Amino acid sequence: MFLAIFPVVAKIVDAITNFIMGWIIEKTRTRQGKARPYIFLSAFLVPLAGILLYTVPNASQEVQAAWIMFTYNLYFSIAYTVYNMSHSLMVPLSTRNSTQRGSVSVFSQIAAIMITGIIAALLVPMLLLPLIGTSKTMWIIVMTVVSIAGMPLIFLEYYYTKERVTEETQGGTRRRCLIARQ
Repeated sequence: MFLAIFPVVAKIVDAITNFIMGWIIEKTRTRQGKARPYIFLSAFLVPLAGILLYTVPNASQEVQAAWIMFTYNLYFSIAYTVYNMSHSLMVPLSTRNSTQRGSVSVFSQIAAIMITGIIAALLVPMLLLPLIGTSKTMWIIVMTVVSIAGMPLIFLEYYYTKERVTEETQGGTRRRCLIARQ
């Protein structure tokens, strides 16, 4: 029953949280921009949810099923949604130049696919699985290290990105840009 209901509920929750996160970002107005504050927030959310995802308690099957459902949705429907939506919006918020947007988008997608492919298709089955097998403790340690190692990378994205399009529309900057174009 769990395997039949869980995927359906998880996708419904994910669809709802994607819509809500898009609305929240759209309504956000800060000095940091619209999406950047959520990249910063996700630097804490993603590792925390990633660690919790692998720390299933030794309890009854019902408690374990509830834990899995809760942490899966915490990670994929909340933490990853916050990061992915704000990260994806950085491309159109970075420049109005369509050529630059295209290049940034292509490099961003290539990097994401390569990292995911290398980790999921090569490192896990070829290195991790033979080394740690099915040891719950080892998986918790490995995923904790991976989760914490991702934190500085998200901070780097936060500190080294800029929402130029958002800045243009704030205050007098928009008028200065329009005057400069004429």
